[in-house]
Amino acid sequence: MNLRLRLPFRWPRTSPPSLPFFGSPLRDDEAPPPHPTDAPKVTSPTVTETTSELSVRHHPSGHEEESPGPHFSYHEESTAIELFYDLFFVANLGTFTDLHKIDDGPALSSYIAYFVLLWSTWFQSTLFDVRFSTRDSLFARACTAVHFFVMAGFAAVARSFYLDDHPDRSEKAFRALCLVLLVSRVVLILQYGRVMWVVWRRDRRWRGTFWGLALGVGVLSVAAAVYLGLFFAFERHSRLAFIGWFLLVPVETLSILFIPSVGKRWRSLSFEQTHLGHRVGLLTIIILGEGVIGIARAINNVAMEEEWSAAIVGQIASAVLIVYFLWTLYFDPLKTTPRTSAPSTPVWTLLHLPLHIALVLCVESIAQFITWRHAVESLRSLSDLFTKLVNISPTGPILATHIETAIETFYATFRVYPSPARFAEMTRQLGVIRNVTGSVGSLESTDSNPAINATDQIASGLAVSLFASYGIEVPHATFDGSAAAAVAAAVGGDGGGAAGDGGGSSSIEELESIANVFGLVFEYCFIATGCAVILLGVVGWMARRRHSLPRPHHHHSEKPHRNTSTTIKRYNTLSLLLRTAIGLGLALLATFVAGPNERVFSAFIFSPWILPTILLALVLVVVLEWGVRIWGGKRG
Repeated sequence: MNLRLRLPFRWPRTSPPSLPFFGSPLRDDEAPPPHPTDAPKVTSPTVTETTSELSVRHHPSGHEEESPGPHFSYHEESTAIELFYDLFFVANLGTFTDLHKIDDGPALSSYIAYFVLLWSTWFQSTLFDVRFSTRDSLFARACTAVHFFVMAGFAAVARSFYLDDHPDRSEKAFRALCLVLLVSRVVLILQYGRVMWVVWRRDRRWRGTFWGLALGVGVLSVAAAVYLGLFFAFERHSRLAFIGWFLLVPVETLSILFIPSVGKRWRSLSFEQTHLGHRVGLLTIIILGEGVIGIARAINNVAMEEEWSAAIVGQIASAVLIVYFLWTLYFDPLKTTPRTSAPSTPVWTLLHLPLHIALVLCVESIAQFITWRHAVESLRSLSDLFTKLVNISPTGPILATHIETAIETFYATFRVYPSPARFAEMTRQLGVIRNVTGSVGSLESTDSNPAINATDQIASGLAVSLFASYGIEVPHATFDGSAAAAVAAAVGGDGGGAAGDGGGSSSIEELESIANVFGLVFEYCFIATGCAVILLGVVGWMARRRHSLPRPHHHHSEKPHRNTSTTIKRYNTLSLLLRTAIGLGLALLATFVAGPNERVFSAFIFSPWILPTILLALVLVVVLEWGVRIWGGKRG
């Protein structure tokens, strides 16, 4: 008895198309020329030649003329795999931001250096993808997977990446990153080499394109060799390795970017018809999105309070609107994907590196200002409480009892508990206050008073714990500045500590260190925002050169005005000048930190007008540009 198993479905008669091992970046409609032996011979009374010979152009000197070049296939927008690759970029950036707080100069330098290396690696891969990665294949997927591992390598070294006076601390991270960069360039060499092979086999008359690709492979090969050498240079703690590192990155990036602009023979390798502008635009959105994530985290920290003050609401609204107007200033000029003529496209694209650095520092500091504002309000309440306790306490024992009760209430309210060392220090300071039997004086007094000095130490210790509850930790390095004096004055101290208290000035020094961190954030926030506004003006000016102003609809029969081109140029120039002027004004506000008038700086940083000041500047740019646009539309 034969039993046949019948399946509830039928296998398809035609199998799905298999994925090729290699894919060609050339257009599908561009067929290779036939081989001379396969071409039929055409006999005529006067001409006898092959079809392949007919496709050859002859120069008057007798040499064969070079073909104009191949036509590569391009995407109009970013592909899914490219967007997936961009997610690795933002993941690395977010991880490094969480691991490294910008609390001193070396931390800021480390942040910028890591961003430059990460951005340049992403950019090198993008320069290849937008031109040649158009055909899905096993080879392309394998190379993409390796690029994913390269991004994972950046994440692996993020924790130990730090530039300071002790390079041995990050020696392993630097050497590992050299190997990561080496692998990235080797994969790019293989990818460009595959394109060279396709071009050479398809038509050997495309010598210009072939040698342009060969030049790019040569640049990447030299870069890979240098990264290998830097791997051993960092082992010897050589400071020249850092110089070579950050000299090599711009050289190889500029070389690959500007090779198509050198001569007409390499114009087929240009970025004119690619979606490179779309890629960098999406990365700009990703960087702004990283700022939105930071703002959301800051709002979450503030949300723990039952009631929000008007200042906190204003800070949150200002932060959100700042990110929105930064987005507006960037994307308003880009009505279409910018495809300007070479070499403007490479210049326009390369300007995104400093622009992205400025944007990421701007949005990262904005989130810190929200947290800082909330901490400042709690700090003022703490200062008012201690002032009140001193005024209502005639003797030291009474003041010590009140302060002890206030300490218990403080730690129960903010759910943060002191370390054993801080608890022992506060206990010692309370003993000093109890030993004062006479009048304790006042916090505003400049006379040396053990009770007042001890109260300053306790208040400063509670202030440090307060900042810790908001995620603002004490940095490793401390330095003097007007910001420290301003915050020390806010908690009732003179910022100098008590020299005769047996080393009890540690709390005030920690508070001063936190204050200087805020001074640094204040500086790079306004400088970065000002530079971002200026760079947005330059990028917008370059993108608008071929775009027209919005004008009222005219009938098709009406002729355009003759002065339209002049009006567009005037509008672009005025827009650039407006953004440059306002950007410089924002950057100059950073001089408040080093200014001679500490009272003015203290009044400004403790006011709720830091983020609204930035917002008003961006609103002023948008309003003035719209005014100029309306004026230009009426004239044009």
